Amino acid sequence: MKNLLFALLLLIPAIGFAQNTAPRISNSEKFVEEPGRILEKEMSTMGVIPVKYNLQKQELNVNALVMKDLLTSKKSSCLVFELIKKTKYAYVDPDEISDILNMFKLMDEQYIGTTKPNYTELVYNTRGGTEIGCFFDQGRWIVFIRLDKNDKNTIIEINTDDLITLRSYILRVDNVVNSAK
Repeated sequence: MKNLLFALLLLIPAIGFAQNTAPRISNSEKFVEEPGRILEKEMSTMGVIPVKYNLQKQELNVNALVMKDLLTSKKSSCLVFELIKKTKYAYVDPDEISDILNMFKLMDEQYIGTTKPNYTELVYNTRGGTEIGCFFDQGRWIVFIRLDKNDKNTIIEINTDDLITLRSYILRVDNVVNSAK
């Protein structure tokens, strides 16, 4: 009996841990994955930002994706970050775009250009598991997008000088997404 109780006590944390590691998915991805749909997908690139990925120069497409179920006429749309050479994507739901725009504005106006005595970070997590933020370390600010919060190999570094341009591309996506409703 003691052995059974001991075994159960060992299993309970493992079960809880397994439940917490399930991949997060955006509402836009749920829309795509729902069976029985005939989808029309239109992807428009709003702009391209030079980035660093694994210390190598890459490019990040900032896209608007508009989808329509041709059977029911239901629509969904989202912001898509696309790392071009590695074909890695992150989908951000429309209701999160204004939060991201506010995050970048806050970064630009109150963080970038300042100094901090300690390691400091500012982070926004999307419903789908994308992490967007900046951190101050070793005397400089680094802006990043982690396409998949659970995968350290999906971190993209963005030059702070490109922050305004990135915001303008995301604002264009927001306009496309809102007009597609």
